[in-house]
Amino acid sequence: MKIIIIEDEHAGAELLSSSLKQVDNSIDIIGICEDEAQTLALLKSTPNVDAVFSDIQLTDCLSFGVLKKIDPKIPVIFVTAYNEYALDAFKHHGIDYVLKPFSRKDIEKAVEKLKTYKAGQQASGSGNVEELLNYLNQNQNYKNTFLVNFQDRLIPLNTKEIICFYTYDTEVFVLEKTAKSFRMNESLEQIEKQLNPKIFFRANRQYIVNKEYIEDIRHYFNGRLKLKLKERTPEDIVISKAKSSDFKAWLSL
Repeated sequence: MKIIIIEDEHAGAELLSSSLKQVDNSIDIIGICEDEAQTLALLKSTPNVDAVFSDIQLTDCLSFGVLKKIDPKIPVIFVTAYNEYALDAFKHHGIDYVLKPFSRKDIEKAVEKLKTYKAGQQASGSGNVEELLNYLNQNQNYKNTFLVNFQDRLIPLNTKEIICFYTYDTEVFVLEKTAKSFRMNESLEQIEKQLNPKIFFRANRQYIVNKEYIEDIRHYFNGRLKLKLKERTPEDIVISKAKSSDFKAWLSL
């Protein structure tokens, strides 16, 4: 089977690729794409793709945008750290939904479902979607408290009191509601995976913001949006035109 992987994190893409090959060495990974342009170019140059394995939250957008543009006959298996997109996934050619961190057994089951689908059998009905959602809701594991170092102490910060996470001068910081900032030892990518995506949004490469602390949203140049939080941030928070629709949809969750 010819498989395309959509994943913007190199380590995640390599892990998924190797897992697929271990499960079935006849699988041909014809390309790993980080964004819409790469995906569409690869699909155009490579006919008869059997399936796409796709993350959902990419750096600057959700993958649903590109998946709307591919042949609806190509099944998609979503591999993501977030469970709240399950219904949307099944509206975008999705036949399975694998939660990160995944096991080899998870990938085996996904490949078997893909083979069943390719054989022309029914992959899932609405009842199966409901069962999947129940399973996902039971297994969500978002972090409620982050420990930060301050002088010779460890300070627990509840996520409800966190305004945003941000990068500044190559380091990562957390800004909490008293306007104090603390340095973090994890990357924004690592932190993002631990947050409830109904509450926190990756605005751009520099900022993850808490919905509860957004004070003002303004139209900016070239279709972008500019955010003002309830406390001052080191830099302006600008959301790209491509990501603005996802941001507006997130605000309505």
